[in-house]
Amino acid sequence: TVLMAVTLPTLIQLLADPPLEKYMSSSEENLSPHTLPPLHTLSIRHILSLAGLQPQNFRDAVAVLLPEPKAKLEAAVRFNVLQQQQQQQRLQEERDRRYNERIELNKGPSISLKSDFSGFA
Repeated sequence: TVLMAVTLPTLIQLLADPPLEKYMSSSEENLSPHTLPPLHTLSIRHILSLAGLQPQNFRDAVAVLLPEPKAKLEAAVRFNVLQQQQQQQRLQEERDRRYNERIELNKGPSISLKSDFSGFA
């Protein structure tokens, strides 16, 4: 618990400052004018790992946080969830697109001939 109480605020300090929406990709090509700092990405991964491995200690450590770091942590976690949802949506859209392309390629000709030309050789 003591280790969590020291580690968590340190990791929170390494997170990017809100609002994190400026790091959202604005186009389908996933090109964003700003990219998340590597320390933010590393920190949020460690924070989420700690939350999963020691949920009670994590809750206790978050409970004693000051409002500003707590808000920063909450914004980072929400943004991370939003990013994961968008990534899953893009992957699903890509899978659907590939599936539809395969279906189109596997379709036979859409025009059928009314006359039988098999007698011509």
